[in-house]
Amino acid sequence: MISWLSPIVSVFNTLLTDLFQLTHDWGLAIIALTLIVRLLFTGLNLMNYRQMVRQKAVQPILQQAREKYKDKQDRLLEETLRINKEHGIKPFNMLLISFAQIPIFMSLFGLFRTHGGDMSSTIVSWVDTLSQTDPLHVLPILSTLLTLAAALIPITMELTILQAAKKQAGLSIVMNLIYLFVLWRSPIAIGLYYASSAVFALMEKLVYRTKWGQKLLYRGIQVPVEAAS
Repeated sequence: MISWLSPIVSVFNTLLTDLFQLTHDWGLAIIALTLIVRLLFTGLNLMNYRQMVRQKAVQPILQQAREKYKDKQDRLLEETLRINKEHGIKPFNMLLISFAQIPIFMSLFGLFRTHGGDMSSTIVSWVDTLSQTDPLHVLPILSTLLTLAAALIPITMELTILQAAKKQAGLSIVMNLIYLFVLWRSPIAIGLYYASSAVFALMEKLVYRTKWGQKLLYRGIQVPVEAAS
């Protein structure tokens, strides 16, 4: 295992052990750990969603700039950067969530490969230990389907869930097939973690589609909430 991941693995191992002492089941402890991690990422997720809202809000302005400077690419780039800065759009910030997931996955993978042989759970009773792969592939498939469902739910009310699904289905399916491939041969504990995470992500998306959630997303952004409905 990469040495710089050792502190993260140690933290996860300690926290998971403490949660096991409370739940008396390693599967429940993993679900509780997933909830804690999701809560820690709530602020970063909100920042990411608000960036999406900002990008959606400035599309008419950007389209005008494209039409005005369609023959002047250098000028168009300058104008795009100016508009992004003026409206608080930071495209690279949206990659933070993706990059942050990499050390988490690698740490959990290493943790369950190393210690999963001593863990079991009634939640996944068809395997002896949590270091094993899922022979029935229940959790990899379930996790992928739930993640796909969460990805297809738009955070704003401009599109219905069905409309958004039609627009984003292609890319989302490709990404989730890669996701499925990774989980297919991973320890079943990884599948349980990401299946739980997908459930929480789905719930988070649905919360943001409520009236309260929309107000939170659009707070400080110069687009009325009603415009998203």
